[in-house]
Amino acid sequence: MIIYYNHIVGKKSGVFKALLSACVLFQFIIGCANFGPPPGGPADDTGPMIIAVNPPAGQTDTGLNTSIEIRVNEWYKSDSFRNAFFMSPEPESRIKFKFGLKKITVSFPGSLQPDQTYVMTIGADLADNQGNRMSHSYTSVFSTGWKLDYGLISGKAAEDKAGYIAALYPLDQDFLPLEKKGKYLTQSGEDGSFTLPYLPEGDYRLILFGDKDGDRIYDPGEEELGLPHCDIPVRNDSTKGLLIRTIKRDARPPMIRSVNPRNAETVEIVLDRKIEIPPSVKQIAIIDTLSGKPVDINRLYPHPVDSLRFILDTSALDTVKYMITISGGIDHWGMTMADTFFFTGVTEADTIAPALLEFEISSDSVDTRISVITSEPVVKNPLTRSVVTGDSLKDTLTFKVKEIFPGKYELKSAELAPGDTIHFRTGVLTDAAGNTAKDSVITRIVTPPPKPKEKLIGGSISGQLSFEGAGPVVIRLLKGNKSTAEIVRNMPGEFQFKDIESGFYSLEAFIDGDGSGRYSYGLLDPFTYSEKYTLAADSIRVRAKWETGGLLVKFD
Repeated sequence: MIIYYNHIVGKKSGVFKALLSACVLFQFIIGCANFGPPPGGPADDTGPMIIAVNPPAGQTDTGLNTSIEIRVNEWYKSDSFRNAFFMSPEPESRIKFKFGLKKITVSFPGSLQPDQTYVMTIGADLADNQGNRMSHSYTSVFSTGWKLDYGLISGKAAEDKAGYIAALYPLDQDFLPLEKKGKYLTQSGEDGSFTLPYLPEGDYRLILFGDKDGDRIYDPGEEELGLPHCDIPVRNDSTKGLLIRTIKRDARPPMIRSVNPRNAETVEIVLDRKIEIPPSVKQIAIIDTLSGKPVDINRLYPHPVDSLRFILDTSALDTVKYMITISGGIDHWGMTMADTFFFTGVTEADTIAPALLEFEISSDSVDTRISVITSEPVVKNPLTRSVVTGDSLKDTLTFKVKEIFPGKYELKSAELAPGDTIHFRTGVLTDAAGNTAKDSVITRIVTPPPKPKEKLIGGSISGQLSFEGAGPVVIRLLKGNKSTAEIVRNMPGEFQFKDIESGFYSLEAFIDGDGSGRYSYGLLDPFTYSEKYTLAADSIRVRAKWETGGLLVKFD
């Protein structure tokens, strides 16, 4: 068209030239608008695929200045490729990317290391322009030496977490997961599985975490973390599989939030979170910072209604600054408290009377139990006179009083029956300092015990437990994510769950090494292994009057 324009039009018609230029521009715009896949057809709901890689998988004697060329079957998001690309071990210099429509070139300006097996992984985060992700990670390997390494570690996030970082650290180097990336990295696929192949011989430690900020280093308190139940020796052609549970945990051990002296001999400690195992008296020290002398701690007990607090009974304090150090107490994650706090003492005596916080009644076919919770410890003997019957409030009953802990008591009597009216007199509540609560009367009617539920006609689940080493092993029956029953076994052998409601269930188990009865996720600092875990079956159908048998709970 341009030749035709020059020949026919020349310089004779400026208007025609303008019209012709507009046509050319219009054709160009139309061409640009049609650049890409044609419209129509079924919606794209599949992720991209890697169709070619150079150097090819398995190549040896690769040059140190080699670049990697990767071809994809469709258009992709370049940012997703950056997040999905892993090179293990990672070159020391910054990796450079050059993006084409369906081609990526990866280069290493600082060159590769000699005699090194390199594993390139493109994780499941790689997505096309519609946001569809790859279903599984893609791995390719080459070596700058004459041979490849063949050790392999595989694993799976027990919760099927996709896009998590599996970071492997050689144990002949310092284990610094908060400062350094793992030498070998990959990403979990849609089902939570991951593979770290072509590893050199050595001993390794693996962690699995959700990389929220994309820096490929675990951030405590921000990202979920999973720790292994053991370290992994890798020998040529050896393989090892791990099932790892991840959970978001606090970044640091429990800490003291405040210390509040109630009076000269009572100190209330407030923590920043609940602890599962409280410290002992021997794990707490209070020092007078003026004289350097320690303060005697006579008793420690939990706050009656607030799980973040506990109380200390001490020798007499003064109006000076004290330093309290707590070196004990374990939270849900297994982290041990180690904190120091300064506070100023008081010399006022205890002049505050105890108060009734809770008063509850329960009964069964044998006796009636009354739960009493007070704001501070009270003298137990008067509690036996606290409950009366009759309009005159003078008919006392015989009770046995049990102190659950200071401030929480259980009163038990066989003289009450459903329908009886009882009265609780708060004026009998007296603390150790002799302060007595204001007298008032709380009236309750003893309600009949709940009717027993009809016997469930359900099914049963049975199987064999197999493990080596010491137990006990906790086997849990799950419906959805909720535990409905559990069995504890100290030896391998048969197990059975009876009277199970119809439905679909799964089985999980762990070796309860610390005997806590709950799964321990391990610690990063000081490093502590998690407990060995297995998910035995994820879809077990239970029907009434039927036994579902033949299940195997095995720890590899």
